[in-house]
Amino acid sequence: MRTEQTSIPDETGTRQKIIDTARSEFAEHGLAGARVERIAKTAGVNKAMIYYHFHSKEYLYESVVKEFFQEIFRQILARTSEGKTLDQFLLAALETHIHAYQTSPEFVKILLRELASPNESLLNDLATTIRGSQFPATVVARLQQGMAEGEYRKIDPQQAMMSIITMSIGYLLLAPLADRIWGIEDRTAFLDKRKHAIVDLFLHGVMAR
Repeated sequence: MRTEQTSIPDETGTRQKIIDTARSEFAEHGLAGARVERIAKTAGVNKAMIYYHFHSKEYLYESVVKEFFQEIFRQILARTSEGKTLDQFLLAALETHIHAYQTSPEFVKILLRELASPNESLLNDLATTIRGSQFPATVVARLQQGMAEGEYRKIDPQQAMMSIITMSIGYLLLAPLADRIWGIEDRTAFLDKRKHAIVDLFLHGVMAR
């Protein structure tokens, strides 16, 4: 006697497929120009399935952005530990960040649009996600410890964090122009050197003199 098996939809796989497809759609057309119909067709699902998982195009967009950041910081935390020195900690974070850029280059387009026309609600959610990762707090704590021990000079930890952030995303945002100015032909090789240069410049800037 043959037993009939009930087919259970792969909801996790379907949701992720929609997210991956929507990332490219939003990067190319922005939130306003993106079309749920195109996302559904490319993902191989119907529109009803997209609304089942995300309820609206706006919520799908927010999910794409938030999940990207959540994954970056999840990977950063997985690669860092209490035993790492500040330079090892920062290098691991930069490697993760650069890898995410290289594997999801379309996200830079989304980030540029958000910086040009910020969504307050989304920015608040992202700030909560980043704070919750403990990455900023960990860097600040290690800087404060280094200052207390005399290894680092007296600096403003918030300003130091902003320097690291701007150095890490600056080239990623300006790469098309920077490549032309400095004749960078191998972006992958440049980024490999870049992560070490950022850590070196930062640490030499905070070292006690």
